[in-house]
Amino acid sequence: IKNITVANVSMNGKYNVGGLVGTTSYSTIDNAHTSGRVFGVTNVGGLIGFSLDTTVTNSDSTVDVYGRDSIGGIGGLIGKAYMSSISNSHASGYVEGSISVGGLLGNAISTTVRNSYSKSDVKGIRDDSDQDAIAGGLIGLMSASTVSGSFADSRVYGENDMAGGLVGSAMSGSIINNSYAIGSV
Repeated sequence: IKNITVANVSMNGKYNVGGLVGTTSYSTIDNAHTSGRVFGVTNVGGLIGFSLDTTVTNSDSTVDVYGRDSIGGIGGLIGKAYMSSISNSHASGYVEGSISVGGLLGNAISTTVRNSYSKSDVKGIRDDSDQDAIAGGLIGLMSASTVSGSFADSRVYGENDMAGGLVGSAMSGSIINNSYAIGSV
């Protein structure tokens, strides 16, 4: 997918909900732009709900994203990214959800983020089972992933003790370099 704009989207779904695409597999997205509002439950993103082995470049999302997740992620650009690469991309707007909530990516597994940023405000809330949310200005939860040359300029609110200006929780195998966060937590 290349050189596409989806403006003023109003999307309401359940699983793998995105402003542009619900699910991508072994794909490339370049110069894609979205704006509007997206609502869902699991894997909800302003651009992509769930990405598998996908490359995203030069893309952005200005979307308000709302989700109530228990296993995936809620993100300003991508809800859950698995074995994916994101570069020169950004998100702004508002992201609210439970479990893994991030301004750019809600949940990143074996994923690389380079030269990207978030200016999304992020709110992580407890789910119906009273499970704490993980909230981050750039990424909510990352595992075996790398972030470089990236930043978050966000207000982050978490109803627990796992909230971070850049990343809510970085699990084993994660690397962060030449990146920073400003804003409030």
